[in-house]
Amino acid sequence: MTQLAADRAAGVQPYLVPPSHTARARAALGAGPLLAPVQTSVVDTDPVTARATARWAIAPYLRKPNYVRTWLEGGFTQGDFADGGSDHLVDSLVVWGSADVVARRVLAHLEAGADHVALQIVTDTPHAFPLTAWRAVAERLPQAWPPLSTVTASGGPQAQDDLAADRDLGRGPTRASASRHSPGAGGVSFDGDA
Repeated sequence: MTQLAADRAAGVQPYLVPPSHTARARAALGAGPLLAPVQTSVVDTDPVTARATARWAIAPYLRKPNYVRTWLEGGFTQGDFADGGSDHLVDSLVVWGSADVVARRVLAHLEAGADHVALQIVTDTPHAFPLTAWRAVAERLPQAWPPLSTVTASGGPQAQDDLAADRDLGRGPTRASASRHSPGAGGVSFDGDA
């Protein structure tokens, strides 16, 4: 499906994938199409309760052949899908821990080639609106990605001007947002329980 998207669509939004999948998807897509993975997270530092919440979130997908196929292609085994998912599977698909840990995983997707990362925060309360957790994670994310001080453009001054214009207009990989739904690519949007 990623190759089909590279050939015929504006991009892809993979769900329940680790940053290693993002890197493979970027390699398959090339530089053009949008790559906007969804990172599911649990802002909870207790491994028992965090993994229980994560298992609840991924349970419906453990029976879906397209998800299982993607995970098998990513190196997981059939054993990883038993009993609600192995710790290895759960920890790879759903980041849990402090807001710092969650923010680092978001940045790992961006470093792996994502243009935008949608952050889904799940809680042990279905349909909760985790505003406090979103804010905590947002405070730990850069305001631009990549940080403008690290952007180098091979096209000289005009390319630098184009990057700045894209940033100012909210386009391209220099926009990061801590809003619930950020417009455009290059940032992070926030999503609560489905």
